[in-house]
Amino acid sequence: MATITITLPKGLKTLRHVQGAEAVEVRHTEAVLRELTTGDMIAAAEAAEKCVLGDDGAYHLVQSPGRAGIELLCRQVVRIGEVEGPLTLDELLKLEREDFVFLQAMASQLDNAGAEAMRGATERGRDHPAS
Repeated sequence: MATITITLPKGLKTLRHVQGAEAVEVRHTEAVLRELTTGDMIAAAEAAEKCVLGDDGAYHLVQSPGRAGIELLCRQVVRIGEVEGPLTLDELLKLEREDFVFLQAMASQLDNAGAEAMRGATERGRDHPAS
């Protein structure tokens, strides 16, 4: 499974507790992302669903595409510094905007690289691509 290591511009802040001392704030900037698995996609889709009462009086299961994307990103994080992934939504919410945008961009780049590799593999050895 492919992974990439990146450096977040600001970093995820956590508190480190040292015995007999006051907690110290630590900023984690090294992040490792991995390719998504089928299980990640299914779990993210399920986590993004909720049951709502419709105008017709019946309950309906709806999915938020935005929430599904966030759930996928949480699952792609192997770790940020000492914080082991997958991230929880609360951990992701602690990131500053610049880090969140960068993390999203790098995850997308990793996803696109995997898709491009698969397209290349299907074309390897062919004189004329299949149509």
